[in-house]
Amino acid sequence: MLSEYYKIDNIAPSFVFVTNGTDSSPAGTYSLNLSCTFTDTFGAFIESYGALTRGIFETRTDTGVAWLLTQNLQLDLFGGYGSNHGLTDYFISTGFSWRTSR
Repeated sequence: MLSEYYKIDNIAPSFVFVTNGTDSSPAGTYSLNLSCTFTDTFGAFIESYGALTRGIFETRTDTGVAWLLTQNLQLDLFGGYGSNHGLTDYFISTGFSWRTSR
């Protein structure tokens, strides 16, 4: 998880508003993420994200957990779904992060 350097004592929201496009149709993306560390080696998150492109809005939701096995190795398990325009899709994924020295 986070080293002492990055930990916070209070909720610290951060907002980013992104727009793009090359025509008069509105376009943009969003992401809302809530995360929590339960111990020094275990944490979880839930997230909603989406995009507006050419007047079509799509959104998805995912959640996951992370285990810090060593100071330099973290394992992740996460999954999510999207339900847009009558179609529903699901995913589940695993991953790892390995920190190396310079």
